Amino acid sequence: MKVVQIGTGCAWDDLSDIIKDQQPEILILVEPLRVHNTSIRECYKHVKNKHLLNLAISTEDLTISTEEGEKVIFYHHLDDGPRFEVAGTSKEHIIKHGLDPDRIVQSNVESIRINQLLEKYNLNMLDILYIDAEGMDDDIIKDLDFSKYLVKKIYFENLHLKNNDVYRFLKNKGYDFVPHTGTNGWNSRATKKEQSVPL
Repeated sequence: MKVVQIGTGCAWDDLSDIIKDQQPEILILVEPLRVHNTSIRECYKHVKNKHLLNLAISTEDLTISTEEGEKVIFYHHLDDGPRFEVAGTSKEHIIKHGLDPDRIVQSNVESIRINQLLEKYNLNMLDILYIDAEGMDDDIIKDLDFSKYLVKKIYFENLHLKNNDVYRFLKNKGYDFVPHTGTNGWNSRATKKEQSVPL
């Protein structure tokens, strides 16, 4: 099983329930906030081939080129700790949760595009792509090169989608849906109908 999670948070979530005590062939965990590293490592201590990356998955319109490489502006709120569940690339996303705008912290976080990440780890096929990117889920899905990468199951948070056209987009890519799954029904699961490798 090959698995990538974008927005791991502190782990101990629906993905860890799916994996349980299984031994994935590779598990890549992407989480911009280093404060979660200890919890993530504890959650997946049984997985031998895991990679914890403290960076953000970006899209072209969010990326900033710096001397240190590609980065994105990332926000979290001082009163949202220790879980920092509404952290992300949109300041407005944090404000809409009713948190004081004056206590938002801004930082530049190293970033990578989804296709670059999969290329880096030579992942032409994924069993699970699990996304919890606080309103960027659909942007990341649409940035994925489906002609190059086969993803069997895509889990994404359905709470903060900009609009629901991601369902039509994925349907056109050959996916079926379970629209409300996982804890509280906050995720959607898209499953590829054809398990053939793209040409």
